[in-house]
Amino acid sequence: MKKTERPKNRYISFQASPEIPNVEFMKFFGEFGFSKISFKVLEYDRNKNYGIIRCNRDYVEKVRGFFALLNPRIKSLRTSGTIKTLRELKPTS
Repeated sequence: MKKTERPKNRYISFQASPEIPNVEFMKFFGEFGFSKISFKVLEYDRNKNYGIIRCNRDYVEKVRGFFALLNPRIKSLRTSGTIKTLRELKPTS
């Protein structure tokens, strides 16, 4: 696959309650939408309630909107084109 044909991803850091609402995400977007978004939890620290997800670049605003609907259980902190940036900004406490 050529680099230009590859799907472009964005990474979103978030804080959440102890449970990540994968089931609610599936209900909200449906199976087809869930597959197009290519949502994946890459990291999640249960002690700090902090995590990083990957999603398709075209659906970042929809994912952040979904997080807003789940307020206060999940909060979007920052969006980045690289995972390295979000790992550097990871909360220490």
